[in-house]
Amino acid sequence: MESGISQFMWTIGSRPGHQDIMKYTTTPMDCAEANTNGMLLDGHTYFVTVKAINGAGLSTTIISRPVTVDATPPSVGHVIDVLDSDGDDVDYITNQSPLSVRWQGFHDPHSSMKYYTVKVGTCDDCDDMIPEIKTGLSQFFTFPKSKLVPGTKYITTVTGCNMADMCTSAFSDGVIVDVTAPIVGRVQDGTKDLDIEYQATRKFIGAKWHGFRDTESGIERYEWRVGTTTGGDELLKAQELPVVELAYRSNLPDNKLLPVNTAIYITVRCYNKAGLYSEATSNGFMIDTTLPVVTKKVVLSSYSSILSSTVISKSSIEIEWKFTDDESDIERQYISLSPHLLGDFNATAIEIPSVLTKYTFSSLDLHDGSKYKVKVVGCNLAGLCQSSITDDITVDSTPPTRGTFAVDTSHAAGLIRDKIEWNSWTINSINIGWLGFADLHTGISEYRVAVGTKPFFTDLNKVINWM
Repeated sequence: MESGISQFMWTIGSRPGHQDIMKYTTTPMDCAEANTNGMLLDGHTYFVTVKAINGAGLSTTIISRPVTVDATPPSVGHVIDVLDSDGDDVDYITNQSPLSVRWQGFHDPHSSMKYYTVKVGTCDDCDDMIPEIKTGLSQFFTFPKSKLVPGTKYITTVTGCNMADMCTSAFSDGVIVDVTAPIVGRVQDGTKDLDIEYQATRKFIGAKWHGFRDTESGIERYEWRVGTTTGGDELLKAQELPVVELAYRSNLPDNKLLPVNTAIYITVRCYNKAGLYSEATSNGFMIDTTLPVVTKKVVLSSYSSILSSTVISKSSIEIEWKFTDDESDIERQYISLSPHLLGDFNATAIEIPSVLTKYTFSSLDLHDGSKYKVKVVGCNLAGLCQSSITDDITVDSTPPTRGTFAVDTSHAAGLIRDKIEWNSWTINSINIGWLGFADLHTGISEYRVAVGTKPFFTDLNKVINWM
């Protein structure tokens, strides 16, 4: 106590000089404590009034600055792991990326925020990686470079304290370090099941891929580009794709056409969630816009019959043909047999190897007198096809009906079969006539006459001229 001060009187009120919370209390000391019995309300402002009285009974009064009651910690905020102060939440980083954190939402309506602290560990509220660091009122912090273990999840704890030194903590959802790029996959030209070497259209390009994977952070997205060099982008600049394994475009930028006589390559780049990437390029394909060429029309084999477009077998047909393609080669062929006239046979098209130029249909049940056609289709590696069809093929497995020589008879019907000078001969010539030969299926195409010194001999044919 200062000399001359006999006592102090003090009180607490909701306004300066008021004593609605505590009546004046006398104390000889220059400090004191009071039990307000819970009358102080959280968030309300109060004033302390002190009156000093000397030995002569004179007094001096002083009033404190407003004191706000804050008995509750700040509300819990939200903490996110980021790569920069404006970035979104990340779940994976590389060992080259700094470990940064941003937070918001900490709030105290009574006394405001005083400071924040941050720390990093492998669990909520742990600091086994980076001990607690006081950051002031900043709501973004980049941690000093640390040796982070790949595959381990690191959680940042942010603690916010108010002016009453009451604190609350929030935790990030964690970040995992990924130091490896995705495993490289394989890129396939075209959108078919198998890789293409050629295609016919110059306005479409597509690709499929598989095998890209990342066990640590997973696949985030893909990019693809198209060029005339391995890994190039001369035809299509890099375009971002979602996590799919197929992409196509029905037209190129500026309505460009795919070039001919030039290899075209498709490159796919795969990014993981840590931002690392790997890429692969297809083996390339080329454009072929020309149809295969029929260098030999499909015809019956020369062994089928002595007559063209005729077969004598009802169970088999052998045909010959040839397709060529100087640009992309023949990839596959199809062959079919179908009726044209009076036939009831129909065989669906079957695929045959591309190298064949001869084929035999067997185990058939063809009909005499019926006409059939054989069609062969040849397709090149670009998918363009050309076809060739035979002329009508007539089936005739029976010989003509046997006739007879035109000689006079005493038949009751009075048949006049002999003609003047028929069936006569001299030492230098012979005249002969016949009738009755016929064929319902293919008709009679020619007669062959043989003269010999014995039945069926032809030894006199060489010296006799037939008219």
